[in-house]
Amino acid sequence: MTHLTLHYPSRTLGTNTTVHVLVPSITGLEQIPGESPFPKVSGTLLFLHGMQNDPEDILLNSSIARYADDCRLAVILPEGGNSFWLDTVPGAGYETFLTLELLPALCSLLPISEKRADTYIGGYSMGGYGSLRIALRHPELFSRCFVLSGALDIRFSAVFVKSAVPALVPHLLRHPRTLPGSEYDLKTVFGSFPKENKKPDLYFACGEDDYFCRISKEYAQLAASLGFSASCQITEGGHDWEYWDSALKCAMQWLISRA
Repeated sequence: MTHLTLHYPSRTLGTNTTVHVLVPSITGLEQIPGESPFPKVSGTLLFLHGMQNDPEDILLNSSIARYADDCRLAVILPEGGNSFWLDTVPGAGYETFLTLELLPALCSLLPISEKRADTYIGGYSMGGYGSLRIALRHPELFSRCFVLSGALDIRFSAVFVKSAVPALVPHLLRHPRTLPGSEYDLKTVFGSFPKENKKPDLYFACGEDDYFCRISKEYAQLAASLGFSASCQITEGGHDWEYWDSALKCAMQWLISRA
């Protein structure tokens, strides 16, 4: 496994940002001189972290590098702060950064495919919300999306965070009563999905002791009712890394499976 850390000035974000990339590689003894140490990968996963986390939390608390190697997946771990992976203004912010800047840049730098069929997105908690919203708004980019313990009901999430740590709420979400029916409401995003577009396959997972369990089931049912291929796995666990690590392994195996 090769672990790359990229630190560069992002035009879209207007600041420096750090991105971690995991790429399966051939070990030194098996490498052939003059040939690439990077074998063909099964696909590329853009994996989004949760609130008050960053890519290093993922690397420290999960076995994602081993899972990526086993599944032959390249994994991209960007920084998103506590943004809910939203643009702060149209055309500037994390959604635009991920879809129009980061993915094209990495495809030009690394041996990864630009094909929709080989490109996936997923996340946990806040990152689950961000991954699903981005997959629905950019179905031309992503063929599959998984959501672990997703903070999918944006009004509930905004109220919850505002009551716990008000400083963490992005300014776009500071007035929870205005969120239902807005572009930040995933039910609205589902409802406005163009019928002519290819639908990404969806995978929801949550621990049965997690406060987002009911919401995960609700959105999986909504997706299925709208014609999406959507599955939902509810197993023992809470809103923590003990659950996310095991759920991540299953989700990554789902990504490379073919119906």
